[in-house]
Amino acid sequence: MSKKWYPTWYAKEIFDIDFNVLKESGIKHILCDLDNTIVPYHVVSASEGELKWFEELNEHGFTLAIVSNNYLGRVRNFATEHNIEYLANSNKPTIRRIKKFILNGEINKDEWVFIGDQILTDIWAANRLGIRSILVEPLVKRESIRSFINRKLDNKIRKKILKDKDKISIEKGDLNE
Repeated sequence: MSKKWYPTWYAKEIFDIDFNVLKESGIKHILCDLDNTIVPYHVVSASEGELKWFEELNEHGFTLAIVSNNYLGRVRNFATEHNIEYLANSNKPTIRRIKKFILNGEINKDEWVFIGDQILTDIWAANRLGIRSILVEPLVKRESIRSFINRKLDNKIRKKILKDKDKISIEKGDLNE
């Protein structure tokens, strides 16, 4: 299995991510997919849980930016409602637009992590950027048409990767690296 698809860490969902591990690892900036990572792809606004997560990120001193392949209107509406920087139509796993978005490509790669639910877009983009990544489970099983084909191959790769998930867990109370 190609290492280009392996995440640095794994958590079942964003709420399970141990912020202390991120801080101890030197992470300061978080890029995060939107659909099926923060909220289901059909949800237009954050719930109390997501709002609390945004607040906790801020309290821990992290910056957050949404990087999504979804269209501008969807991403902009969600992100601006919650005062989050964003990049829509990012074309993951290509990285040209993402590099330009994050400090014009002049980044300290050790300070960044990418959180996402898709190996073939989010994790692969993080690995191509040379930054760490956190793979989470998709929030809903039902897929948008745009993600359906990717998800079939993603599920096959995910099964192989997650055989060793205890070695890459970043869930609260589970400080394995």
